[in-house]
Amino acid sequence: MEIDRSGQPRRSVGRILLDMVLVLRNLRFALFLLVLSGFWFIYTQVYNMVPLYLKKVVEKDRPSTSTRWPTPSRSSSSSC
Repeated sequence: MEIDRSGQPRRSVGRILLDMVLVLRNLRFALFLLVLSGFWFIYTQVYNMVPLYLKKVVEKDRPSTSTRWPTPSRSSSSSC
């Protein structure tokens, strides 16, 4: 068995995969991973969809004159 720089024996790819299977056999841990992964997937999808939603909802053009607030008219004569 080869030794790496830290002095630990190198593990083969097959051994690493067997260890992963061993860990994932724990159903509570596998369910935890599934729930946590699902949460972060949905969480990131919200931020991926916000720009598309805003692009669809917010108007790009200026509003027409009929939807603007009325401006106060200024009279030429002022009363004091």
